[in-house]
Amino acid sequence: HVARDSHAEQQGIVPGDVLICFAGTAVSRLDTLQNLYVAQPAGSEVALVVYHDGRYCSVTLTIEKEKESE
Repeated sequence: HVARDSHAEQQGIVPGDVLICFAGTAVSRLDTLQNLYVAQPAGSEVALVVYHDGRYCSVTLTIEKEKESE
C-alpha cells in the first residue's frame, strides 16, 4: 500500500507496485520491511527494486523519519 502524499509516492512508487528488495534484502513481509526501514539512519539513500508495470525497476529512496516530540 502506498499512502497518498507519502515519501514513497513522491519518489515515484505508485499503488500496485510490488516491493521486491530493500537495501539488498528481499522483502516478502511487511514486518521485514519495517525492520529494515527503521534500521536506516535518517537522510541515508537506500536502493529498492520494485516490480512496476510488468518490469523490475531500481529506485533510490531517501530515508525520512518523523522527529520525536520533546
